Formats: sequence, structure tokens, C-alpha cells
Amino acid sequence: MRLTWFATALTLVAYEPRFTVSTSNQATAVYHLACITDQIGCTKKKFGVHAKHPSVAEWKAAFAELKPEPAQEAAPSPFPANTPGMHPEVRLRARTLEAVLDSKSAGELARRARMDPAVARRMWKALEGMARALGDTGAQVRRQVVPAQRLLNDPRLAGLARNVGSLLEPAGASERIQLHLIPSPEPKTDEAMGTFIGHHAVIELTDSAKPEFIASVALHETIHYLYDSVPAKAHRKRMEMFVARDHPRAASFYALFNEALAVATQHLLTKRMQWPEEQKSDEEMYRHAYIPRAGRVLAPVLEQWIGDRRGFDGEFVKAYEEACVTEFAADLRSPRFIFVSGDFVVSEAGEKAFGVLMGDLQAVSWVKRGDRQLYTHLPILHLVEYDAIDELHTVIPHIFTLTKMKSFAVLSSAPRAIAVISGSDADAIVDGVRTFLGMPAFPEAVSFPSPDGGTVFADRYGSGPQAVVLAHGGRFNKESWHRQAAILAKAGFQVLAFDFRGYGISSGPEDENPMGAPLHNDVLAAVRYLRQSGATDVSIVGGSMGGGAAFDALAVMKPGEIDRVIGLGSAGGSLPEERYTGPKLCIWTRNDASGSTLRLPGQQAAFAKMPEPKRFVLLEGDAHAQFMFDTDLTDRVMKEILDFLRGR
Repeated sequence: MRLTWFATALTLVAYEPRFTVSTSNQATAVYHLACITDQIGCTKKKFGVHAKHPSVAEWKAAFAELKPEPAQEAAPSPFPANTPGMHPEVRLRARTLEAVLDSKSAGELARRARMDPAVARRMWKALEGMARALGDTGAQVRRQVVPAQRLLNDPRLAGLARNVGSLLEPAGASERIQLHLIPSPEPKTDEAMGTFIGHHAVIELTDSAKPEFIASVALHETIHYLYDSVPAKAHRKRMEMFVARDHPRAASFYALFNEALAVATQHLLTKRMQWPEEQKSDEEMYRHAYIPRAGRVLAPVLEQWIGDRRGFDGEFVKAYEEACVTEFAADLRSPRFIFVSGDFVVSEAGEKAFGVLMGDLQAVSWVKRGDRQLYTHLPILHLVEYDAIDELHTVIPHIFTLTKMKSFAVLSSAPRAIAVISGSDADAIVDGVRTFLGMPAFPEAVSFPSPDGGTVFADRYGSGPQAVVLAHGGRFNKESWHRQAAILAKAGFQVLAFDFRGYGISSGPEDENPMGAPLHNDVLAAVRYLRQSGATDVSIVGGSMGGGAAFDALAVMKPGEIDRVIGLGSAGGSLPEERYTGPKLCIWTRNDASGSTLRLPGQQAAFAKMPEPKRFVLLEGDAHAQFMFDTDLTDRVMKEILDFLRGR
């Protein structure tokens, strides 16, 4: 044990960071050029005022002539790397930008970056052009240099950077950390941006920036630099530590880890310096749904590991994962959490939807292709058109029945997270994306017996004592309810969408001919499953065939099992209408027809025989049952359903 401690202690001494603060106009010009040309993360839109300056095109053209080193044959990775240094093109860009910041002339740049002198001259010319266009911006931020430098020289901050570096074991990380302060394009706001470029950190300063904030962000970016300096072989080994934990959300935990580590270090700095914690929400502090929370729960784990002088090992990953599982207990089935890191299969029409998706999903890492063999631990999301879903019928049973709808989103959590978003065109796929993003959680796959010896398979959404059973029509299946299930679950209902016997993999007597089978038994099975799971109020929404089965279940149920029934395009089943007791709502369209025969007259006659309480809603149009949700009636229908379920 003593020998191990001694070896670790040597590592601690080996990395001793030294911080220097500057207001270099060269760094400001580099930042603007790199920002406008998408070479770094930044507030690009705010810097767009210089986007048309000739130096931008010159800079971009010079960078286009650089070629990354030939990629070496890499060992298979279970996840996309959560550090940019693992990607050859990003690594080349970062090394070049770092060389520009370290150089004082085009000749020095050519030597440092080992690039063609002519390319270096073009790059330097673009840099000088942008510097002239900006003028001297340092005066706006120079007052912050001395107080920031004082804090960065504090041994508590440097010691924390050293200790985290010991944990990470970066190879060849520079001890010289250069911090560049530049004015934010919107100095009156409280927003600021920090970016690391090799051993340089650039911070956009606002008027409200305090020295503590500058020091904290500088440390945050330093941790990213140290993490990025870890050799590729070590990174892959650490990925395997996450895989070895065998948690279904391992990809998400790993994707969050780089940022979580930097945030956790900031928490420890605040504690060591005895600064008051900022009284701001996570969104105000970091503007991400999960990174601040992951950093917060990692902080005590990190403190223990660096306090005990322990290295990065499987136990560290285990402690981090267990902290995340506790923190994100309510989020582990959320699409947004699951797809923090994912494998996206995008059709040509799906490109528009992909833009919508990435704008709201806040993915940390992703692979935009369908390479399941390379990234076997990633959840898969397909953005496809109807004519590109052939391969998915093996993943989602009866997926072809859904192509009758304008768009749809299918979620499946087994064997690992799969989402299928499809539509007739780009706009329809975008609609499916919005449905997906509105889901509070991936459904839980459940099954239960029917009263007559069958087995019903279902998807359960949400939680709570008030539950809703969704019974599909003859041309649909349980997946067809995803959009409505999302709305109901978000409204606080527990939702159970099931497949009738003969659909999906549900089975039971007469399942070879579902339309003539005793389907009310499947409805009763769903109701009883929810009751046994703790639901105290259970309603049914049935479309067409499902509505008929729901009404028949109402007639033969045990007292109090079903609280209310909503029939879409249905006003009864095969039993006498007088037996349909309890609150009932029937929703129809005026011109709904079977062939040339209007359904409405017969349904109105059946409804008239039902006992009170009951309500009939007639809408304009000709959509039948669940097809109403594929028209402009969808909002009205959902409002009627929610109002009725809430007793309004």
C-alpha cells in the first residue's frame, strides 16, 4: 500500500499548472475566426457581425488545405468518445489553433504546426486582417486581469488542478495554462462562454463577471484540457469500465462524464475557497438538463478519490454511476436522457427533423449513421420515410400498420433503447420528432394474463393512481398511441397501451380472427393489471374495434373496475347498449363512412339506448376513430378526452 501511495504521490508532483492571464488581441481575433467558421464551441450568432469580413474566407480556405494524419487502426470503441481529441479532424484543428495562439509570426506558425509555409502565411494574413477589424478590445476587460491572476495563483486552485490531473493521468499536458479574457458581444447580459484550445482557455467576459467566476471557468476548461490529453488507449480502457458496469444507461453516463468532471471540480473549488454557491437554477448556470446534476453528484466521489490519492479505476466509475442512478432515477427512461449519446440513422427527408431533434435533445455525443456493429452499446434512433422502414419490421412488430398515419414515433426499450420516427415527408418526420421529444419516458414493456388464458403485451407510460387504458382499432396496434400516450402521461396519468390478441405478440383464444374474438377479455386484463399495480381510477379510451371491446368490458366487469369509457368512432360493442353503465363519451365525425354508407345514423341510435351519464361529441370531417389524430381535429379530440377524464 505504501509503495502504491508513493507512486501516486510522484504523479501528483509531476503536473504543476501555472496560470497566466492576458487580454491578447491576437487571441480575440483567433477566437472570432474560429467561432465564425465553426471550429470551436462559442456564441457564434453573436459574433456574426464579422462573418462577411474577407479574412474569414481567407482563414477558412487556409484551414481547408490542412489534412489530418492518416487514421491509425483503432481498437473498437463501445461509445463515441466524449472528448474531441479522439477525433482526427478535431485534433488537427485544435493543434493548429493552439499553434496559432503560441506563435508570433507566420514562420513560427509553420514550424510549430508543421504546415506548408504558404498555408501558414495565408492563415496569418487572415488573422492580422481580423485583428485590424476588431481594434484593441483589451481595454474592456483589462481591469479583470489582476484579480483573476491573484485567484489563479492561489495554491488551493492550482492544487485542485494538480490532483485531478493525477487522477486522469494526462500524457504530455503543458503545465502552462494561458487564460485569455475577451469581451462578450453582449456584455450587459449574465451569459458567458468558456472554450479550451489546447493549453489555452478563452473566456467571453460580461460586465457582471466576477474574479471568482473567471477563476472557476478557467479551472473548468483546464480540466477539459487534461481530460483531452489522456492517451487514446487509456480512454478506450475507461470506456470499457463503463461497459463493464452493464447498466442500460451506461452510454449516457459516459457521455456526460467529461463535462460532469469539470463541473464537479468547480464545486470542489467553491468549497475550498469558501465562496458562496450561486443561487441560480441549473439552466441558468449551465443551460443543460443533466450536466449540472451529474457534476453535482460526482463532486463528493471526486473529493474522496483525490483525497485518498487513488487513480481512475472501475470503483471510481461504479461510484459515479451509482450516484447518477440515484440522481436521475426519474429520468432514466426519458428520451432526452437516453439519447444524451446515441446512434442516429437519418434518411434524406429526415435531415430537417434531425435539426429539430438536435436543437432540443442536447445530445453530448452521437454517431449519425446506423453502424450498430461499431457502437453496440448505443441506443438507436431512426428518422426515416415510409419507404425506408422495411428493415425495421424485425425490430417493431406490425410497424407497417402505422404507415397509414401521417407520422408516427415508436419507442422500444428492449433489448436496448430504439426509437423509430417516420412519416410521409420531411414535415411529417418533424411532427414525429416533436412527438418523441414530448414523451416523458420510454414506455415500460409489460405483459399479463387475460381472463380466458391468453397473454397480453403492453407498453406502460408515466405513473400515478389515475390510469388510462388505450385500446387500438382494427388497423392499428399499441404503438399507434404514442402521441396520445405522451400527452396523457405528461398530464399526470398512468397510461397502458396494449396489443389485442392476434396483434403484435399478444395471444389468446380465437387470436387467428381477432375481429370475432372475445376482445373484452383483453381490456379487462389491462384494467385488472393496473388495479393490481395500485391504480385507484381506471378509464378506457378505445378506437373503433377497441371502443367496442371497451364498452363490452364495461358491461361484464366486476363492480367498480372501470370508471369511465371513451369511444372514438364507436358507440357500443356486441352486447345490449342498456348494459353500458357508468360515464361514457363518444366522439364521432359527421361524414365517417364504411364504403358509401355513413356510420353516424347507426351509432347515434346505439348511443340513444345507453343509460346516463353519457355525452356525444360530433365533429366535422370524415376521419374514423384514431385517424382523427392525423387531422386538424387532433387538438380538439385530445381536449375532449382530457376534460372527460378530469370530470369536466
